[in-house]
Amino acid sequence: MLKVNDLFAWPETDAQERILRILWVSQHGDAYLNIDIHDPKAFPEPGKTAALQTAMDENIARKLDHDPYAHLLKAEDTLSEKERAYRDKGWNWIVKIVGLPAHGGYHRKSRGNAVQAACVLYGIKKSTIYRCLRRYWQRGLVKNALIPDWKEGMPHEGPDTVNGKPVHKKRGRPSKAEKRAGTRFGVPITERIKEYFTWGCGLYPTHPIKDIYERTLQNYFHKGFVEGVPILPPPSELPTLRQFRYWYQAYWDTDRERKAINRYGSKWVKLNLRAITGFSQAFGPGSVYQIDATIGNIYLVSSLRRTRLVGRPVVFLVVDVFSRLIVGIHITLENPSYLGAAMALFNAFEHKQELCRRYGIDCHPDEWPALGLPQVVYADGGELRGNQANNLANLLGVQVTNEPPYRADLKGIVERSFKSVTDLTIRWLPGAVDKERTRGDRDTRHDAVLNMHDFWKIMLRTVLFHNRTALANYRLETDMIEEGIDPIPSELWRWGIQNRSGQLRTKDTDVLRQSLLPVGQGSITPRGILFKKLHYTCPRAIQGHWFAKARMDGRKPLRISFDPRYPGRIYIPAEAPGRFDICEVTEIDRQFIQNNWEEVDDHFENRAERQEDLDGQRRQNLAALRVNNEAVIANAKAERREEQKMTGVKLTKTAAVASIHKNRQEELQAERNTNTWKPPIPGYPPAPGKIVSILPDRPTKTSTGHPEEDLSLIQRLLEEEG
Repeated sequence: MLKVNDLFAWPETDAQERILRILWVSQHGDAYLNIDIHDPKAFPEPGKTAALQTAMDENIARKLDHDPYAHLLKAEDTLSEKERAYRDKGWNWIVKIVGLPAHGGYHRKSRGNAVQAACVLYGIKKSTIYRCLRRYWQRGLVKNALIPDWKEGMPHEGPDTVNGKPVHKKRGRPSKAEKRAGTRFGVPITERIKEYFTWGCGLYPTHPIKDIYERTLQNYFHKGFVEGVPILPPPSELPTLRQFRYWYQAYWDTDRERKAINRYGSKWVKLNLRAITGFSQAFGPGSVYQIDATIGNIYLVSSLRRTRLVGRPVVFLVVDVFSRLIVGIHITLENPSYLGAAMALFNAFEHKQELCRRYGIDCHPDEWPALGLPQVVYADGGELRGNQANNLANLLGVQVTNEPPYRADLKGIVERSFKSVTDLTIRWLPGAVDKERTRGDRDTRHDAVLNMHDFWKIMLRTVLFHNRTALANYRLETDMIEEGIDPIPSELWRWGIQNRSGQLRTKDTDVLRQSLLPVGQGSITPRGILFKKLHYTCPRAIQGHWFAKARMDGRKPLRISFDPRYPGRIYIPAEAPGRFDICEVTEIDRQFIQNNWEEVDDHFENRAERQEDLDGQRRQNLAALRVNNEAVIANAKAERREEQKMTGVKLTKTAAVASIHKNRQEELQAERNTNTWKPPIPGYPPAPGKIVSILPDRPTKTSTGHPEEDLSLIQRLLEEEG
């Protein structure tokens, strides 16, 4: 769909490609007005959208991605006083013309009347008004289009002059190739050619120099077209690549940083092209921590069902700047948030042995000695921003400094730790994401076999490995060198504690929980303390008969703090202010203690979805049951009516009720006769007229041929055997 200010290039028979700017598009998009941006006598011309689309489909016309006059979009404070005055004066002359209703400025009659009125009002010539109008139309329909092209202190030069003097041949000594050929390659770089170079660089600012050069020749130096292909003159009539490169570096690329910012953006330039003259430093352990989160380059499976992919985890790391020791870690399936950062900091402030023991890892305190609160925590402004993060400063006295976004270089230590962990471990695990994967390669997601519990184990062992492995580029201080300290994070930490102490601080564990652990709403039920569909208990609840009271009085709400890493335990406010009681999960839900909260929530969500399917099956089975029951009832009613009809007896309600006991006895006797268990007897019942051996040690008797007498005989024999 056409838009105002779109640019289209059309081939022409002359030496310059014709570039048209869209000035106006009809309401239905089937017609437009355009103007040639290089024609000094151009006026708006009508066109049909269908014809333009046909020309583009046949590669006759093409749409330009860059405006050659984009450089006019300057900030107001970058303009000189003379430039602003020149622009504003021209704008006052044409503002009423370009603002005519119904786009009247594009129509000859209404425009002519307005131009005549402006000439009378300001006492200027029509040519002056039309020159300003053309500049406004041709250069982007903005007020800054009227900024003059001249620069302060530069003489006005013609298009085919150099420093105001006409030239006819290329200057400088001939090259070896030119001497061999007996002719000169290239042409003098006149003001007109410089203008072509400027247009070419403006159209293709992100292209390589050679590509810009070739495209500039194609667009502005051709002699015409044959079947839409531009025909270039011989090399002797074209500027050389060396000339273009010299001009590009001398005039266009003078401010390389600004050009890089225009091409890639200021954030990318500051991250990747700035000078590297400093380094991160801190006085001692705990002076400065850096925290960051990244999405792990690996796919995991569910801890409840390994056949189900759960996606990629988010890994938080906290690193001490002084020693490079990884002091805290947290792994979650939640997106990066304050909760994940808080849990990583909680791990940095607490003993690590319990966390490692939870995953079956023996960890000596010397292997992971970090414990305590730092003075400053550097974050990237995402996770530790807002009211919740204020708890770090208000309750724990930790200063939080948020770095600007997209500046990972300002937290280079923790970023480097992520890379080390990835290169060392993650990239070699099954299910790891290969960033260099190309089309046709195997999808590594199908290789995923590790769950969150497994990944936690691997990452904890990797952290321990990092903390006791020498650093390659750590600059030891003079005191460290004199004492023979190796650049191992755990040794640097211990040396700093002995020689640079006073930076770390301690806080009560309950204060840490109150400050950092997330809070949720639970309830006291007859089965236990219910929180996120799991049940918990504690000695205080048992002694206070909370669960029995809940059965009598109903549920009661309860504020709960919980650790997202471990659903086997929650914390409730104790009777003493600022303290917590620990509640353990009950036996009925102990199957979830090896999972994390994300997996527990995922389990119950999947269970709820599965329950919907099971409810559908139940409704179908219930419908079949009811139909069958109704058929049995209908059959019973029919038999009852048939029986009453055959006997002709219809009991009264009183008589029917009075005979219940007698009827029950008869029905009971019939049930006994039907359901009595009779052990099978070999050879019984006998064939008539044959002898049956009941007991081997007794004389055989001949059957009388009457079943009743045979049964009497059998009963007597069984009674004799007692």
